[in-house]
Amino acid sequence: MRIFPKRAFANFLADSGILSVVSFIRGHHRDSLRVLCYHEINQEDVDAFEAQLLYYKSNYRLITLEQLLDILVNGKKDYGRCLAVTFDDGHKVNMSTAVPLLKKHAIPACFFLNTKPLSASDREHRDFSVKAHQREHEFVDADEIRALRDSGFEIGSHTHSHPAMPGIGIEEAEEELRRSKEILEGIIGDKVKFFAFPYGGKSSISRSVLKVVGKYYDAAFSTFRGFNTADSDLYCLYRDVMQPLWPLSTVRYYIEGGKDGRTKKKMASMRD
Repeated sequence: MRIFPKRAFANFLADSGILSVVSFIRGHHRDSLRVLCYHEINQEDVDAFEAQLLYYKSNYRLITLEQLLDILVNGKKDYGRCLAVTFDDGHKVNMSTAVPLLKKHAIPACFFLNTKPLSASDREHRDFSVKAHQREHEFVDADEIRALRDSGFEIGSHTHSHPAMPGIGIEEAEEELRRSKEILEGIIGDKVKFFAFPYGGKSSISRSVLKVVGKYYDAAFSTFRGFNTADSDLYCLYRDVMQPLWPLSTVRYYIEGGKDGRTKKKMASMRD
């Protein structure tokens, strides 16, 4: 039995300001680059999610992935405390929940999409959804993808069929990267520069796949938590998985580095 529950401890660290001091000591008080990863925002999540967005807007500079890449590649200084918001999988529900809030508060975002649902039959769609996400979901169609792009949001690849990349051969992995990019570029009529690994953890990324990603994309994102810096691997950038119902104290705990301690160890244990 835990004397001090993990969530309560996280809230204490965030509310006490200890994490802010640690962040300052690490050099992340003035300039920091952090990327957030959401999935679906359901109707019951909307109020809490909007509170998170307002917190980000009040305390950070909200940037696009294009701006983040520019900072990293060109070694820019004094860019401030920055956050980039991303969404994985292309859940259709976000069109009526997350997207209106992002527009309302003028917050940029990138949507990382799988392309198999765009052409799958009903049975294939259902099987894909359950296999990739544990339960059945609906996903955006081509018109909705164009609408996202026309609204100024970035579109990124999340592979064609959402596999754990080390579990397939390198040729199949490369086909997943190429095919998704080609389909998305055909829909939006523009280059797709960014990629997010499905699942994104140590068992879902291999060093051999990292070498291939650069053939197709300018940058790629994991779900390893951390601050991105000029020393970060452009094809395995850090990203925080977030939950829309988390209280703001928990949100602060994560984005101020409260769970970053094990990241290097996890990355070191990635498959070759």
